[in-house]
Order: sequence, then C-alpha cells, then structure tokens
Amino acid sequence: FPLIGSRCEGITCLSHSSLFNGESLQDISFLGSGTIDGNGVAWWSLFRAGKLKNWRPKLLCFLNCKGIAIRDLLLRNSPFWTVHPIYSDEILIDNVTVFNPYDSPNTDGINPDSSTNVLISNTRISVGDDCIALKSGKGEDGLEINRAAENITIVNCTMEFGHGAVTIGSEVSGGIKNIKIQDCYFRNTHRGIRLKTHIGRGGDIHNLLYEGIV
Repeated sequence: FPLIGSRCEGITCLSHSSLFNGESLQDISFLGSGTIDGNGVAWWSLFRAGKLKNWRPKLLCFLNCKGIAIRDLLLRNSPFWTVHPIYSDEILIDNVTVFNPYDSPNTDGINPDSSTNVLISNTRISVGDDCIALKSGKGEDGLEINRAAENITIVNCTMEFGHGAVTIGSEVSGGIKNIKIQDCYFRNTHRGIRLKTHIGRGGDIHNLLYEGIV
C-alpha cells in the first residue's frame, strides 16, 4: 500500500493507497453481485497500537472522476473510510451493503467529499463511525479549494449501527448545499440527523430536506 496524494478529514495529504484508487477517470462501474473485502483487521490493530505515521487505506476512492456507478455489491471490513469520492461528479450507489464492525475505528460508510450530483439509493449501512458523511474540506485548505458537496439525494436506505446516520461535516469549509434525505430508516445509530463542525471552519450549509425518516 504505497503512499499517494489524497484528502483525509478535509486536508490534502499523503495516504496509504486504497484497495481501488481512481483519478481523473470517467464512466467507472463496480457491478455485482459479489463482495469486496478490505481485510481491515490488521490496519485497525496498527492504528490502535499507534504504529501508523500516515492515513490508512480506504476501500474505494475516486479523485476528480465523473460517472461512477457502484451497484449490487457487499463492501466490508474497510481499513478506513469505505467509499470516498473526492471532487467527483455524477455518482450512483444503488443496492449496496456496507458492513464494518461496530467497533472498527473511523470506518465511515459513504463520504461524498466536495462531490456533486450524487444518488445513494436502496443501500444498507452498518459501520464503526458515520454511515454517510457529507464533507467539503477543512480550514485554510478547504477554504482555498472552496468546492461544495451539493445536489445529493439519499433515498430508501437503512442505517443500522453507526455514530450518525447521515452526518453533515465536520469538514464543511467548501459548503454543503441541496441535500435530500427521503424515506430512510435509522435503526441503531447513535444519532439520526447530525450536523457537526468547529469554530473557524467556515462554509455555507443550506437547503437540507429530511422527509419520511423512521
């Protein structure tokens, strides 16, 4: 897992290479049925022991990509975040199950990061951190890049274990706009609707719609 350029927790950085990395690609499809297993146990152990100097690998990471489809798959045991599109556009995630153990560290499910025109539908997520987290950069780095996460729809999804079902932030410096969460079931998450940030991060958060949430 060599070190590559990425973005983690809102900052441009070096990270261990994900299981799949796509950069400046168009029309990418991951179609099931099948399982993608990140074998995260070894990475979780290294992280807990304080033996890592760089960010852990993600499972699927896309940087500056357009036209991403992930459908009919089981994604499990990610070393870190599971699906992380960064600066990407036209993303479809449909009929996907994301499963990471409830005590696995920082194993978010799906994190659209300064990405646009995203549809997440018919998907079940049970993880060790936020099920879905919408992000757009942090601090000076995020303010300079200034790219929002916007036009995102989450529909007919089930969030089971997780810190937050659908979380806004905490990295929001580029803004979060035009978000719709509809007909979703939040089962055992610590929080359902979660908005988080810190003083000084900036960013405009507006036009959030939650409806039909159980």
